[in-house]
Amino acid sequence: MKKKGNLIIEKNNREDYSDLTEVSGYVEVREGATLTAPALTEVSGYVEVRGKLISPFFLKTIFLEKDYRYQSGGSLTSDGKIFIRLGCFVRTLQEWESDFWNNNAEFPNDNSEKSKKRLATFNKIKSYLTT
Repeated sequence: MKKKGNLIIEKNNREDYSDLTEVSGYVEVREGATLTAPALTEVSGYVEVRGKLISPFFLKTIFLEKDYRYQSGGSLTSDGKIFIRLGCFVRTLQEWESDFWNNNAEFPNDNSEKSKKRLATFNKIKSYLTT
């Protein structure tokens, strides 16, 4: 399910969006509120959490708009997993590190500006989520 516009969970409310996959806007979870959205993978704006999310919940999230030619960002979950998105690939940190250059047709490891930008974006996301 996709939601056009912002998603705001008001103070002290409890909302379950089990089928929600995308929000074209921002997401705010206000103080004392609870949001359950296990399928949510894409938010075009920011995510601000003042309440709590049902486990596993996001401890840290980052979205970058201009660092890379495609969507990029990542999240650290309460169970210690780190997920990073570069373009259409969403993978764990471990998966990225074991096979970063996974798309030779689009992004070969050729030291070009394009490949340097992709690697720099990955490192920026990784640094934010691991510190």
